[in-house]
Amino acid sequence: MRNLVRYFGLAFLQYIGVVMAFVVLVVLGARYTPLSLFESYTYMMPTMGLWLAPLTLAGCHSTMALPTYFGVRRWNAFLCIQILAVVMELCTLALAVLGTTLIASWNPEYDMVLSVGGIPVLLAASLTVTEMALLAQYLPRGAKQRTASILMVLIMIVLSCSITIGFVKAIGIPLALFPIHVLRPGWAVFTLVCAAVAVILGVATWRFYRKAVIRL
Repeated sequence: MRNLVRYFGLAFLQYIGVVMAFVVLVVLGARYTPLSLFESYTYMMPTMGLWLAPLTLAGCHSTMALPTYFGVRRWNAFLCIQILAVVMELCTLALAVLGTTLIASWNPEYDMVLSVGGIPVLLAASLTVTEMALLAQYLPRGAKQRTASILMVLIMIVLSCSITIGFVKAIGIPLALFPIHVLRPGWAVFTLVCAAVAVILGVATWRFYRKAVIRL
């Protein structure tokens, strides 16, 4: 198990290095150039977890399958993948909080600070998209399952785009539900629904993963 943790830990370090580089670039760009040059990136920073982690996990099928291919118990590998997904999302959101706070401290015009209360909301939404990405990898290869995979990818894109549009004030849509905070009734319901869907998708992923034919 220790070797498995080290193996997935390396994947995490590679991912978080890319996220940190992106945050540093955007923060420094917002600090030393006119905000308009980096405005889209600064306002989308809170939604990084909706895009980066799912795309990373969906694009690393061989990396995720390698331990099982060499004889590691499927449950152990699946558990590490789930822990990796949660840690990736949490660290991405923590960096988003730090980045938006720094930008707001330097530029009074910036009003998209992600509070700690907004982390559970975005974490639940991001994990839902991430579990969809993982499930799509392990569905059987039949025609019906291929159609389901395509539909799932489309749902992921629509969900991520909808949440991003809903969260990003720079787009100009008036938002009655802003600011994002888990204690607000609307966001509390949204968080609970996303968390429940993420758990259901996780169970479904395990069901297909334990029977999947592992190919590199």
